[in-house]
Amino acid sequence: MLDLTHNMLSTGILDRLEVFNAFKNSSIKTLKLSRQYFPLNFITNITFRPLQHTLLEELHLTDNNLTSLPDGGFQWLPHLILLDIGKNKLFRLTVNAFEGLFSLRALYMDHYHGTESTDIDNLHEAINNLSGLEKLSLRELKMTGKIPPYAFGKLGSLLYLNLAQNRLSMDSHSFTNLSIYLSIYLSDRKSVV
Repeated sequence: MLDLTHNMLSTGILDRLEVFNAFKNSSIKTLKLSRQYFPLNFITNITFRPLQHTLLEELHLTDNNLTSLPDGGFQWLPHLILLDIGKNKLFRLTVNAFEGLFSLRALYMDHYHGTESTDIDNLHEAINNLSGLEKLSLRELKMTGKIPPYAFGKLGSLLYLNLAQNRLSMDSHSFTNLSIYLSIYLSDRKSVV
């Protein structure tokens, strides 16, 4: 595990990939880049390319200044099982943001800031592309709107869903086709229809 949490690396070094080149072909399993003193401002679709031949299973990007995720930004991480991108300033998410993450089992996107109705649609489409997902946390979403019917319909492996402390409305069809063993957390919701 490489934990670079609370470090003094400059954002320029991280944004230019220099730090990741040191880990080409390494056996690193966990990479924590959370709570940077000089936060990570953006990633591109090649940011993690130097890690493509690693066996990286966990990537923690919590508490940075990320505002968007590019199409295929994580495609270089085929063994990734856990991705934590919570507590960023994410305003934009594309349908292909999680392209190539066939092994992903846990996604934490707490505090997502999407603001437009298309953000809800893009969020649910991007997540539905992760058919093996078992754990999904969308706690304290900053956007409003309605979760589309059958929003989680393609996530037949989902066992944990956290929608606590957000303003999204939903109906009974939002949870259709989900596992009977699913735990859903809806505490402190602002509105439920």
